Order: sequence, then C-alpha cells, then structure tokens
Amino acid sequence: MEADAPRGEPERLGDSIREMGAELAREAKDEAWDRARRALVERLTDELVTAATEALTSPATPAPPGPPTEQPASGGQPGGWYLFGVAAGADGEAPDLVGLDGRGAVEAVTCDGLTAFAAETDLSVLEGLEADVDDPEGRLAGLVRRHDDVVRALHEHASLLPMRLGVVLRTRQDLEALLRDRAPTLKEHLEEIAGADEWICRVRRAPNAAGASSPAAPGSGAERETGQAYLSRRSQELERRRSIQEQLAASIEGLDTALGANAAAAAPLGVQEPDGLHGRAYLVPRPAREAFLGALEEWGHERAEDALDLTLDGPLPPYHFAPREV
Repeated sequence: MEADAPRGEPERLGDSIREMGAELAREAKDEAWDRARRALVERLTDELVTAATEALTSPATPAPPGPPTEQPASGGQPGGWYLFGVAAGADGEAPDLVGLDGRGAVEAVTCDGLTAFAAETDLSVLEGLEADVDDPEGRLAGLVRRHDDVVRALHEHASLLPMRLGVVLRTRQDLEALLRDRAPTLKEHLEEIAGADEWICRVRRAPNAAGASSPAAPGSGAERETGQAYLSRRSQELERRRSIQEQLAASIEGLDTALGANAAAAAPLGVQEPDGLHGRAYLVPRPAREAFLGALEEWGHERAEDALDLTLDGPLPPYHFAPREV
C-alpha cells in the first residue's frame, strides 16, 4: 500500500493540471470570440452604412413608366418623399412635425385604408453620410436621432408600423402606389403590432464587477502552499465559478420566460455587447404592461446581490417587429 501513495499524488496533480489547462483554453476561446465579434461588428457597421446610404438616394419602389416628376423640394436640389411609417385608417391627420431637412412638414398620405406619414425632403441632407460613421455628433448620427424623434412622436399619435432609416420615394403618387400595392402585407403587420409597444431589456455584467478570486501568486503569502494544495484550491474555485455561471444562466432564462409570457412577441437585438448576458426586444400589449414590468422588477429584486446591470428602454415604436423591406 505504501508503494501506491507516491503514484496517487502525481496522478491527482496531473488531473488538476489538465483541468486548469482546459479552463485556460476556454477563457482564451472566450477572449478570442469577443475580439472576433468586435471586429465583425465594425465590419457590419461599415457595410450597413454603405447599404443605408445607397437606399437613401434611391426610390424604395420602382417608379411607374413615365411618372410626373415633382419639382425639387428647395434650392434646386433633388427632392423626394421620406417615409417614416404607416398606420391603419385614413383620417388624413398628422401631428405638427417636420422631416429630416427641418423644413418639409410631415404629411398624412392616405390610400386603401392606410396612412403613410412622410415629408417632402431636400435629399442633399442625405449625401456624404459615410464620412460621419465614427462621429457620434456627426450628420449621420443627427439624422438617425431626428428619424427616431419623428417616429416616436408618430407612434404616440397612432399605432405605427415604423420604416427603416432611409426609405425615400420620388413622388406623392409613389407613396399612394406603395400603400395600394402592399396593402395586404402592411395591414397584416399592422394587426400584429396594434395596441402594443416595444420594450428592450438588457442584462450586463456591471462595470468593474468583482470577479472570482484569483489564485495566490508565488511569494504573496501562499509561498509555502504545496503545489497539490494550490491546484486543489484552484480547481474548487473554478468549479464554484462554473456553478455561479450556470445558476445565472438558468435565472436569465427564467427572466426571458417570464417577460415573454406577458409579450405578444420577442426578438433578439441586432448586436450583443461583449459584457452582455441578455438582450431582447419584447412586443408588449398595453394591457399587459403592468404585469410585464412587475415580472422584471421581481427578477431584479431576486438578483439584487449580483453584480449585474439591468436596463429597460420603452415604451418604443416596434422597430424590431416591423418588416425589413417595405
């Protein structure tokens, strides 16, 4: 039996070393994944801006042969109708709003039981936007904010199906043709979002959150600790961290289930942050709002001791539940 003891300790030591190696590999993989994701986000951002810029200077639908051409909106510059959203009904009323160029009023254009909210716009405001991609205070960012401000105001006015940034048509007749030709699809989408708002819930790791304790380095007070004791303690710490992560993942899954029970639909966000644990948009009928917010508040109380940053944005226009194509 005494001969077995020397073999047992190296075997346990080898197991611990292999476990640490596997953990280091997982951590390296996670770091590589985050770096790759950030690089992909930058690439997709560039491509998105390029595509949006092309859309901003092109009609959203092909114009019919030989249409009457409208005069430029102002100053001899090319004009068009910038579409913010579509609503059901044809009351012909629009709130007091102006379009992206700050001059053209938002008008209600009606056809076939639908109303399009659009503004005649000087399209020169949409030129050269790709140069402002990295400037949070540049023209592109300003246009995005202005688009969002108008869409939010219209959403308060009517149950609005918001359009993506950069939907431009050449004439008022094109707007009417769009409503007429796409009426069945638009009405179907409007029924799905009627009487509901979008709410965006995010759960992140709190900035500078205290992580799991690290193993003591040589010479830090644990210098007399044997290699086997050090590796055993490290193994226990890794197991504790895995257990905490599993519990948190199960809790977040429960949060999604609870919120989804009070929502008509849910959709993932386009881009997840590197420290994000949960990010989802929920389409919440207004009668279910109180229950939805209550479920979120209850979960927040349950996880109050965790180093988490829980944020909720809403009520919003249903951006994530609108069709990507007009």
